[in-house]
Amino acid sequence: MRRTLAVLIAIAAALMLAAYLALPAVTSSPGFRKAVLSLARDRTGWEITLEQLHIGYGLALTATGVSIAEPGHEPFLSAGEFRISTPWVRPDRFGYKLGRIVLSDAELDLDRLPTTNTTETVDDGPAKTTGIAFSDALLHGAVIHATIAGARRRIGPIDAVINDRGERTIGLRASATLIARTPIVHATGTLHNPGGITPAIDLELEWEDVPLDAVAEFVERIIPTHASGRFDARVRLHADAEGVTVEADTDGVTLRDTTLEHEGAAIRAKELGLQGRLLSNGAGSLTVDVQVRAREVSANDPSYSRLAEKLAGNVDLNIVIAEVKNARGEENSDAIMGTVAVNIESGEALWDKFYIDLKRFIVSASSKIDTTDDVVRLDEARLTVRGVGGWTGDARIDPAGGRYDATGRFEIVHIGRFLEIAVREPFKESFPALAAALAEGELKGDLSSTVYGDGRFSVYGEAKLSGGKLEWQDPPFKLKDVSFNLPIALGTAPVKDRERHGKFRIGVIEAMGTRMVDIQAPITTRANAFSIDTEIRAEFHDGTVTLGRLSADHILHGARMETSMALADVNLSALLSGLGLTYTGGALRGRLDPLVYTEGRITSQGTLSAKAFGGTFEAGNIGISELFSPVPAFSTDLRFRDLNLATLSAAFEAGHISGLLEGEIAALEIVDGQPVAMEARIQTTPRRGVPQNISVAAINQISILGGSGSDPISRGLLSFFDNYRYAKMGFSARLRNDRFTVRGVEQYDGKDFLVVGSIFPPTVNVISHSQVIAFSEMVRRLTRIRTAGSPRVKEPVEK
Repeated sequence: MRRTLAVLIAIAAALMLAAYLALPAVTSSPGFRKAVLSLARDRTGWEITLEQLHIGYGLALTATGVSIAEPGHEPFLSAGEFRISTPWVRPDRFGYKLGRIVLSDAELDLDRLPTTNTTETVDDGPAKTTGIAFSDALLHGAVIHATIAGARRRIGPIDAVINDRGERTIGLRASATLIARTPIVHATGTLHNPGGITPAIDLELEWEDVPLDAVAEFVERIIPTHASGRFDARVRLHADAEGVTVEADTDGVTLRDTTLEHEGAAIRAKELGLQGRLLSNGAGSLTVDVQVRAREVSANDPSYSRLAEKLAGNVDLNIVIAEVKNARGEENSDAIMGTVAVNIESGEALWDKFYIDLKRFIVSASSKIDTTDDVVRLDEARLTVRGVGGWTGDARIDPAGGRYDATGRFEIVHIGRFLEIAVREPFKESFPALAAALAEGELKGDLSSTVYGDGRFSVYGEAKLSGGKLEWQDPPFKLKDVSFNLPIALGTAPVKDRERHGKFRIGVIEAMGTRMVDIQAPITTRANAFSIDTEIRAEFHDGTVTLGRLSADHILHGARMETSMALADVNLSALLSGLGLTYTGGALRGRLDPLVYTEGRITSQGTLSAKAFGGTFEAGNIGISELFSPVPAFSTDLRFRDLNLATLSAAFEAGHISGLLEGEIAALEIVDGQPVAMEARIQTTPRRGVPQNISVAAINQISILGGSGSDPISRGLLSFFDNYRYAKMGFSARLRNDRFTVRGVEQYDGKDFLVVGSIFPPTVNVISHSQVIAFSEMVRRLTRIRTAGSPRVKEPVEK
């Protein structure tokens, strides 16, 4: 019996040895492979193929050319090689435990994964878990294909070690690429305790020289713009059941040559650097603490009327994005709370007409942020322009409701620099005097303002100026020691309309060759209106000027201001000297009441009169139009009588003329120092005892005015006289659109006489040879008059 048992054991051993020796050959045969595939298809219902199957003497199972697919579909999983390197099966509390599993060059297509619907029934008895565990699972060069954001994506190659020997970790090294493109991200990390109660993952993600359009779909989900450029980044990621933390290391994130475009607006940056930390608590709250450094940033709106160039600066952002309930009890996933600080160190910015050099005027801003209830609240906000001033306060932005509110205190420490930005640069072409204006002073105040989506606004508060000074050279003008306390209530939208009181003071005014001191008055303000209810009286060129009560309303739209002005014994010589004219004697007096400003035009009623040149002048209907244009127009009606021609001709170096002159110039309009329109009638007035004589020099100059090309004095006896008698002298003229029409004081036989000779000799007539000429030609003739010398008698006298 023992012998038989030994033989049987020997035979069994021999058979087992033979089977073991034949194992590689048998398992590599097509028949064995076919049997295995048939069994697998029956158990799974999938189409499974194996190019080769092999079990070695170490009992390691190796399969190559593996693919798995649903019947009639492309494979959802394929692998170059699948191997169980130590397939010793031993009991485990969860089932059975294998050795090391290795999967090489595997490709998984998520879009082709089979979809199955199963229903499981679980007994009420104790649950029982069965399965197969492993020592290590190794991935070499695995690739995952998927459609993400509408585009095919490739993630891989992936190298990983999945450890199930009690450590329960997964080590990962992978990269994600676009199909047939350069890798866009490389990842390494570890998954701790997979399948456990508190799984966690640590990853380090690295992007290097990645084009933004490779991740355009993801960018456009966050910012609805077209993006281009390149970026580098290195980010550490930790995730667990408690929350998610994303933290950029010291290298941070860098974007280069980046452009964001949306509906014609664009932002371009040479370089943007970002570093910081993001934290999610797993309950819908995200904390962002980042610092952004920008270099050579440019931006523009679709019309290019608002743009910035070569901005450089930094942004510090510390916010929490949380899901909170708004005032209606609805969840609001866009609620943001935190702080932001911006510092712009250089660059240029243009907002319509307003320009600022940000290298000279460094701008910084900071604020707390709260966007609960779909409204942006900026609390403890601060805006500072270095060397100019700043604003502190609170703001409320409600884009949905079309309303923007701000309340705070402003302080302009150097009003000259503020005016350079807000007034001089924007309006220097319209107002050339502003380009050379110098200003000083400190302006402070408290204002509340509201701007609506339709463009309406309101401003309410108070402003105070101290140490004010304003001056320019042409024409000379100075204001010194200016101060005011001014209540403000302005707006195109409704604004508080209650009476409030302030005051102003001007220490010194220097203008038109005179100096006035200590001018002060109270101010009363209401909504879009103000008034100065007391007269302002000041000494002016040895006389006085008095401004009456001033009232102004509708200041922002259709403004109308009304006052009166009275002049008493103002020295005409000093006044004309301030205007660049020379004259001795005379005084100016009169009253303009009312004196009205409306729609860019000043009009007046009343007259100003002066005694000069032995007679009187009266000016009425005095006005200025196009007041805020580069070349405002001055207009008046001028009347004069009994002017002594001897004094007048001497003052203007027009030879010698005796007699009396009267006339009027109606609708006179002067632009940029030149008349552009008028209706004039000027002639002498005979009076007993007043001789009417004219010198040869004066005749010559009047002849030039009348268009004569040579001296009117002829040969013969008349050439021996220096003065001639006349009976009448004068002209009428009309100027419109540079067309100057001149008619003589008398017309006879088709001729216009500027000078009509007397009955008794020596006498002379001067004829106008051109009735209609360009006014520019008239100016040229006047220039000839100034340079004409004493005439020589060359031609016969015209009679």
